[in-house]
Amino acid sequence: DFYDGAGDDPALTEATQWIESIINDTEPVVKPEQALVVTRILEAIYKSSETGMPVFFD
Repeated sequence: DFYDGAGDDPALTEATQWIESIINDTEPVVKPEQALVVTRILEAIYKSSETGMPVFFD
């Protein structure tokens, strides 16, 4: 199924899916490791924007 997200609150959708994965003992749609990678990328974008320098990952 295709999920276009129209009309849904993203934070509520994410929280609902996370809670359902705990209750049903299933894998979450977005795994914590994936969320960490995205967070690190976003932090690097902000840092690069502030410093005007590229940010490299190990």
